Amino acid sequence: AMTHLSNDLQPERVLDFACGNGAITYHINESFPEAHVVGIDYSAEMIKNADEYCKSVQKDIEFRVGSFEAIGDDKFDLIFCGEFLEHNDDYQKVIDDLESHLNPEGWIVWSVPTGPMHEYLLAKEIDMRGHKIHWDTTAIHQVFGEKFLGRLAWTVFHGFTSEKLN
Repeated sequence: AMTHLSNDLQPERVLDFACGNGAITYHINESFPEAHVVGIDYSAEMIKNADEYCKSVQKDIEFRVGSFEAIGDDKFDLIFCGEFLEHNDDYQKVIDDLESHLNPEGWIVWSVPTGPMHEYLLAKEIDMRGHKIHWDTTAIHQVFGEKFLGRLAWTVFHGFTSEKLN
């Protein structure tokens, strides 16, 4: 997604929400080197590790510990939210809260395990670590509706076959 977006967008401010260890945040910074990049995660330990690593490779990324409150009143041109929605009972609140921090004409990139990736994890008997929803094409259409699907064309999951959504 970043490769395609970096060809089309020049965001000034980018948020990686639920950034974990900062691996994706690092790549966001690589894809958008002129943007101010912010990574937020509830785990202080993850944020500490992400911040230390990014500083060691001279990446100027702002990391914050917390959840939605850590965003404050900030607005962003591009928001990444990866592998987070499936852990929430009220995923619509997550969607609405993040959308409220999006500048007009901004983009949100959602990543959820679905289709082949979900089946792979189940087949390998891998613990789904608190997943509260299984994301298949029907669930994606129901949750995101026409509001997002006009700009959401493909899902790609860790090397598994992509699935056309609309």
